[in-house]
Amino acid sequence: TWLREAIQCEGVVLNQSASFTLTERRRKRKKRGKERERNNKTNIGERKKRVNIKRGEKTEGKMKKRRKDKSENESRDVNKSIKEKCEEMKEIQWKEKIEGKCEEKLKYWRKNEGRRTCRKSRKNIVKTVKRVKE
Repeated sequence: TWLREAIQCEGVVLNQSASFTLTERRRKRKKRGKERERNNKTNIGERKKRVNIKRGEKTEGKMKKRRKDKSENESRDVNKSIKEKCEEMKEIQWKEKIEGKCEEKLKYWRKNEGRRTCRKSRKNIVKTVKRVKE
């Protein structure tokens, strides 16, 4: 409010809802949202742990472990098949076009092995490989 008063002293009258108050409100809203997000995350984690402990299991549930094992197997298989496809493609005349891409992608997948982030790109690369083969 001190800003508004200072401006009024100079003879300029501002509306009651000056722009700087709006930005302040926005900031507060943003903060509130972030706090809420943080709370939600922690609560969910704690709830899961509590549930598992009640059932007499260790903090990591059985399903979670099973999911981890599955995803690791999948990623390994996909990597192998893509490596083979890359080898085949190196013999094709399209060599320069896709070879580099394949190598880059493989590096990227090795880094993120067992993570969900790379599934989509894997699918895409497999598609391109098939197309080139045809």
